[in-house]
Amino acid sequence: MTKKIVNKNFTFGFLFRFFLIGMFPPHVWTSLMVFNDLEFLSERTTMWDAVGYAGYSYLIALTESVLVALILWGVSFLLPKNWSQGRVLSVVGSIYFVLAGASIVDMTAHVFAQNRITKLYLIGLDRYPFVTYGLIAGAILVGIVLALVFILKSKQGEKIVSEVFDRIMLLSYFYLLFDFTGIVIVILRNVSENY
Repeated sequence: MTKKIVNKNFTFGFLFRFFLIGMFPPHVWTSLMVFNDLEFLSERTTMWDAVGYAGYSYLIALTESVLVALILWGVSFLLPKNWSQGRVLSVVGSIYFVLAGASIVDMTAHVFAQNRITKLYLIGLDRYPFVTYGLIAGAILVGIVLALVFILKSKQGEKIVSEVFDRIMLLSYFYLLFDFTGIVIVILRNVSENY
């Protein structure tokens, strides 16, 4: 009997599943920012410049998604080899989503600083940074622990998270269409500027 040398997670298909999971948060954020800024940019310059901004934004989100996928895939090799791919995706994906969610909340507070709750958050960052960052780290840690307990202590929990990620991966194909359109726009803009 030969010893299995290659980890079963060392496949392109598994990496691509991480890519689909990893691209969701950056693309949600990019879409929010593009739709938030599109009207302002089209009024300030031209609609073509606003479309170019959207194209470059999705190209950056695609690049970020590739890097995130490689990191998540690399982290998956640190987990027990006897875990199923579904469990590995659920655990790594859940940790990533907690971290990405915290990042999106922070960026939202800075972008939409006029709301009362975001003003309180920004004042906390400015006046009490140690306490505020401690609370943020605590909230992230609690979120990760709750996600891991939900997945690892319950087969039903693992199944629910796996099904949620399956739906997220399906939705991510839609964002791939945005990325492809963004690449075409960037190419058209660069070709038209050269002529």
